[in-house]
Amino acid sequence: MALSKRLGARLQLLQVIDTAAAAAVPLDGGHADVMESGYVHGLARRLRTEHAMDLDWEVLHGDPADSIVSYLADCQDTMLAMTTHGRSGLSQVVAGSVSHEVLHEVRCPVAVLRPADVG
Repeated sequence: MALSKRLGARLQLLQVIDTAAAAAVPLDGGHADVMESGYVHGLARRLRTEHAMDLDWEVLHGDPADSIVSYLADCQDTMLAMTTHGRSGLSQVVAGSVSHEVLHEVRCPVAVLRPADVG
C-alpha cells in the first residue's frame, strides 16, 4: 500500500483459483463464484476503507502461475507484488513454487514477499 501510494500507482488485487484444486471440491448449486470472489472483494473493501485508496480486484481461474503470467502479458507499466509460502528444498520440488515460476516468466518487475507468519 505504501509503495503504491508513494508512486501514485493504481493497485489491483489478483486472486487465482486453481481449477485442479477446485475440481476436488463438490459443487454447491451455483454459489461457488460468489464464494470465490468473496475473499478478494472483502480485502479490497477493507483496504479502501483503511487506506483511503481506490483499487480494483480480479479473480482468475486456472493454473496459478500460468494465469498470472497470461494476465500480465498485456499489462504495461506494471509491477507485480506477490507473497510466497516460503517453501524450500524438497517441499518446493514436490509442491512447486508459483512465485518462482512467475518470476522467471513475466517481463515486469516482481517483488516477492514472505508473510510475517511464515516459517
